[in-house]
Amino acid sequence: MFERMNFMLGFLPWLLLAAIAGNTIHSMRAAVAVCLVSTLFFGYGHLKKGFVLTWCTAAFFLSMLVTVTILGNEWIYHRMNVIAHVWLTLAGLLSLAVGKPFTIQYAREHVTPEVAASELFRHRNVILTLLWTAVFLVSTVISIFRYYHHVERRWIYNVITAVVIQVGITFTIWYRKRRA
Repeated sequence: MFERMNFMLGFLPWLLLAAIAGNTIHSMRAAVAVCLVSTLFFGYGHLKKGFVLTWCTAAFFLSMLVTVTILGNEWIYHRMNVIAHVWLTLAGLLSLAVGKPFTIQYAREHVTPEVAASELFRHRNVILTLLWTAVFLVSTVISIFRYYHHVERRWIYNVITAVVIQVGITFTIWYRKRRA
């Protein structure tokens, strides 16, 4: 249970965006501000340590604060769900491309320096980063589908996305226990 809560805290700004964004540009502006503040407040330690995903999250919400809240860009506002998932997918892909899978930063906080230096540890974090990048990619596809296919029960897209994220969390917890 505690591990699941840690994951939820790590995704808190993104969960807040989904929960409070609403259907108006005014509610989106408020949500972006709340999400940026929560990123800075709850992610401060990881920002100080240079965690890639936390920095990408802060950069996303700062850019949305400027484009949507300050400049009032409605094109971005209408596509923010898609942009958010593309942003996360690219963060995962780029971390792999530069040889620094983003999950390794989180994993190092829970192991000894000797374990963190092993090739097996690195390989397992490549697997986990690939998994999370796939989760973000599936969420992107769902967001694109949602944008182009307006249905009466739009909440179903949020449920499907939440299930995909829960699968990612469950696999990560299982995989970490499996290797212990």
